[in-house]
Amino acid sequence: MGKNNIACCYFPTTVLFVDDNGGYLKSMRPRLDRLLYYHFYTDPKQALLFIQKECKPTPFIDKWLMNLKDSALELGGELEGHRELEHTYVDIDYSAIHKEIYDPERYKELSVLVIDYAMPRMNGLEFCEKIKDLPIKKLMLTGQGSLSLGVEALNAGLIDKFVTKTGAVDLRAELNTAIAELQQQYFNDQSRTVIDNLATSARCCLSDPVFTDFFHEFCRNNNIAEYYLVNDTGSMLLLDIEGKPSWLAVASEPEMQRRYDSVHDNEGPKEMAEALRKREKLLFLMNTDDEYLLTAEAWKSWVASLHNAKKLIGAKDTYYYAHIVDAARSNISLDKIASYHEFLLAH
Repeated sequence: MGKNNIACCYFPTTVLFVDDNGGYLKSMRPRLDRLLYYHFYTDPKQALLFIQKECKPTPFIDKWLMNLKDSALELGGELEGHRELEHTYVDIDYSAIHKEIYDPERYKELSVLVIDYAMPRMNGLEFCEKIKDLPIKKLMLTGQGSLSLGVEALNAGLIDKFVTKTGAVDLRAELNTAIAELQQQYFNDQSRTVIDNLATSARCCLSDPVFTDFFHEFCRNNNIAEYYLVNDTGSMLLLDIEGKPSWLAVASEPEMQRRYDSVHDNEGPKEMAEALRKREKLLFLMNTDDEYLLTAEAWKSWVASLHNAKKLIGAKDTYYYAHIVDAARSNISLDKIASYHEFLLAH
């Protein structure tokens, strides 16, 4: 996963390889990450047909934003187009993003094209020109003789990266790293509307570079394959390759103070108020309905939703986080989660 940004979601996606040399494609198989899902094509025209007819046609974020657009129009609002969606038009329901975990077809979303430049009937640049309006990230493989063409195509925005077949010291590492970075960038680009919305909020950690570095390292260390934003503070639902869920609950210093004030001012349990005041505990409500029901039963739910807090001093604020692995009290349907492991076995 990339290091520069945190998208509103990330899950494994499909990579398409196009090279007229079938032998070269075959030799590439052992070089690719074992968890990478991909298709090989030696005929550029057949590859274009695959893009047009067989791969998942609607990017996740487009589908989600179209649903938001429909909801806004039902309420009498207007949107000029989802790429220019503004917070003033709709109130984004962050808690709905994670519902994508129930879609077993999400892994078929085509995020990256890896294409050879030198092909007889249609070269790599001609192919990229035909799909330039699609959000697919494009990685071109070049020989030393066509290196200058790769630079020109990159500068012109026709491709996103290029790798020289013969010039790389370790082609396997360079290729897998480039693909992973482009897959992450695909989600970063698709998430821009949501993340820009959150960037103005002092409550959210996602625009903090220190937290960004922490988050990607956390995902690597905990073998996280997917993540989905669940609230506007930056908390995430996490899935490993087997589809086992956990949560990274996050709260900024102002959010922690808000929680403490809510408990203290409404005469909640003293022990809970004290734990929040000392920043020893973090309150993470998986059921958002509990946020506003400050009854005796609701206080019990709040107490059960306290988790030991760890502190992270960011560039913009201080954050508190907890990794929650208890899924028993969650509001997700565990038996309906479609895991990447199941997808790979079926394909």
